[in-house]
Amino acid sequence: MVIDAGTSLTLTAGGHHLVINAGGIFSSVAIVEGGAPVAGVPAQTALAAAAEDIVVEAIPMEALLKQAIVFREADTGICPVCDAAERAEA
Repeated sequence: MVIDAGTSLTLTAGGHHLVINAGGIFSSVAIVEGGAPVAGVPAQTALAAAAEDIVVEAIPMEALLKQAIVFREADTGICPVCDAAERAEA
């Protein structure tokens, strides 16, 4: 893992912080040398699950242009279709 933080890196977790910069390593609690790692969840890769295909249906350019024209001609500044839908929901 590579973390590029520029001139300073601050890690915050559980209400405490650890700052690493050119002046040294600073912590909100005492740093204990040695010790043993705390039991935790084993690391998992970001791609552990199978990739899913995403299907995106594009709106035809002609429809977008028509929508833009209708919106510009609207008196209220709200698209007439959106305005009608909003009134129908109320």
